[in-house]
Amino acid sequence: MSPPPTWWSTPGLCLVLGLLFAGATPVQAQAPDSTRSVATYTIALRDVPLKTALQRFVGRTNADLAYSTDLVKGRSVYCRSQQVPMETLLSCILSGTGVDYLRTASGSYLLVESRRTAPPVGRVAGRVVDAATGEPLPNANVLLADAGTGTATNQAGRFTVAPVLGTV
Repeated sequence: MSPPPTWWSTPGLCLVLGLLFAGATPVQAQAPDSTRSVATYTIALRDVPLKTALQRFVGRTNADLAYSTDLVKGRSVYCRSQQVPMETLLSCILSGTGVDYLRTASGSYLLVESRRTAPPVGRVAGRVVDAATGEPLPNANVLLADAGTGTATNQAGRFTVAPVLGTV
């Protein structure tokens, strides 16, 4: 019993592959460069204004950093890191400040307000009645414009819409 054919021993497939790659430019795979190291940074900040800490961060790392000056106003930094990569350093600087970062596809960093807790979620319930008679209105449509959702009342004129995102 002969072993099953492999793709390189199948004449038709080799011909097709040969035609597909006939005009292709040869590419060589490169092994990872084990001598290439990730830059590390050391910093110690104690009750330093966040704006100052971010300026030091950019000065040391040459990172692209974008943020609103209002976002960093009145916030202080307590951070001590030794020989850490750039993103770990940024996380240390922002820890406990209520500010977080997003990394863009281009490698820049955008500072944003941290979400401290999940937004409150609730429900809206009520009863729809005829203004003149006070009788319940069955199958009335109830829409919450800002929530982009709604429902219809039951036979007693009652309705419930949930979940509804609340505000703090």
